[in-house]
Parts: sequence; structure tokens; C-alpha cells
Amino acid sequence: MYIVHHFIIKSQQLTFPLKLSIEDNDKLNFEKILITAKNNMDSISWYLQSIRNILEDSLPLSSIGGFRRFYTDFVANFLDKFALFLFQFIIPKIVDISSFEQQMKEIRFNKNDECGEQHQFSKTWISITENFIIKLNNDILNEIDKDLLLKAFWIYSSFISINNLASLTALLPKEKSLLIVDFKMMSQYLKKIIKSNIDSDWIIEYINASLLKKNEFISWAENNFNKYTFYQLSAIVDTGLADKINKKEKAQIQE
Repeated sequence: MYIVHHFIIKSQQLTFPLKLSIEDNDKLNFEKILITAKNNMDSISWYLQSIRNILEDSLPLSSIGGFRRFYTDFVANFLDKFALFLFQFIIPKIVDISSFEQQMKEIRFNKNDECGEQHQFSKTWISITENFIIKLNNDILNEIDKDLLLKAFWIYSSFISINNLASLTALLPKEKSLLIVDFKMMSQYLKKIIKSNIDSDWIIEYINASLLKKNEFISWAENNFNKYTFYQLSAIVDTGLADKINKKEKAQIQE
């Protein structure tokens, strides 16, 4: 029996980040385990929503505020979003994207590179995605559940991509434009398959942020600090903005 508690499947002792490979005889159908957990959470959410008015009518006025916060924090923000939040943490256990990640780290640009040509890392990602979709189809999941898993796969891929972009040395504007083309092709491929919306701007906005001037970047970072880690934002300053800034200015921005 698999019990999901605090985002850990205890029988498998999963933690984040997860190892990308496990022994073949240990491989289980994590997709179906996750879908079962998601369905259970949906049932709890449905039940709590169905009795909300009855409970609220029976409470004294002094308790209404706390009661409504419970429904906002637990039902709306946890139960209703449980699947997407959990799935992105479990994706590395289901699909191995290490080859894509390695190719991103080793990316090299040539003077003859033309806009519209895919680099190998994006071709590899599409190939991994194709195999993942075949796996999901073989598991006979319904379209809604497949969409949830593919959306989580995109979120995890995006986070890995941004982390790798943060580790790259300073890139020329043309090279950044070529990277944007790669990620647009990746997102367009998935958008043709997935029915729900995916955030394709998360990566592209990060790349474009490095083309901003100092004051523009500070304003952008203040509005987007909750989308990126401190490391990811600091890396943009370290590798250089559109205008040249000295070490003292870099340190002030990174504080």
C-alpha cells in the first residue's frame, strides 16, 4: 500500500531531488500511483466543498474567518493543486532527462548558426518527450491525467533548463536569440499534444532578462523574484547585463 504523506511515497523513500535511475526490478508504475493519490485528494476536496455551506452556517461568527482561511489554504491551494505540485517532484523518477541536461551544459555556438535551427539538446528533449508520451499511452491513462503528467514534465524541464542557463558563461545576444528559438520549438511541440496551457514564457523571460540594462533588470527582478531562485537571478548579474557594471554595483544588486 502506498501512502502519500508530506509529498513522499514512503514505501519508496522518495526525496527531492530524486535520482534519475533505479534498478529495473524496482521500477513500479509511478504514474498510476500518482493518479490514485490525485484522485483521492480530488475526492476529499469534493466532499469538503459539498459540506462547506452546512458547516459555515453552524459556526459562530467568531470562527468564520479561520474556517474560510482553512478552505482557502487547504482546499483551494493544497487539495485542488495537489496533483500539479506533487507530479513535478516525482517526474525525475518516471523519466530520465539527464542526456538533455548534459547537452545543455555542453552547448557550443558556431558563427554560422542560423536562427531557426535547433540545437541537439532541444532535439533530445523532444525525443525524450515522445518516448514519455508512448509510455503514458501504454499505461492507458485518461487524457486529463496524461495532460497533468505532461504539464508537470514541462515544469520540471523548464526548471532544469533555467538552472543550466544560469551556469553558462556570458552569451552574446545572438546566442541568446538562438536559445529562445530552441525553447519555443520545444514548447510548440508540447502545445500541439497537451490540452491545458503551459507556461512557455518562464524560460524565455529569463533569457531576455539578461538583455536588460541595470535599472530595467532591477525592476524586472522585483516583479519576478518569486518565479526564480536567488541563484538563478544572481547568475544573470554575474554573467553581465546589457550595460557594463562593476563589481560593487553587482554586489549591490545581488543583496
